[in-house]
Amino acid sequence: MRYTYTATDTGFVALVDGYRVCIVGGPSPIADHVDYRWTIEEDDAEDDEQAFASATGEVLASGETVTPRQADAQIAAWLDAYG
Repeated sequence: MRYTYTATDTGFVALVDGYRVCIVGGPSPIADHVDYRWTIEEDDAEDDEQAFASATGEVLASGETVTPRQADAQIAAWLDAYG
C-alpha cells in the first residue's frame, strides 16, 4: 500500500493507492457535536501537491459518521472491498 498524508484545518487528506481520501469535521446541523464527512475519489492529479489542493477525480464513495474512527473503519472497508 502506498500513501501520503497531510493535515488540514478541519481534518486530513491522504492519497492511498491512487485514491484521494478526505475526512472533514464540522458542526452537526441537528445535534451538539461534530460530524465527520468522508469521501473517496479517483486521483487524477499530476502530482501529490495538486491532489492535496483540490478534488481532481470522480467521487466513488462518501459518508458521514459521529467519530473519525468510524469514518476510518468505513474507508478501510471500502478500500479493502474495491481498492
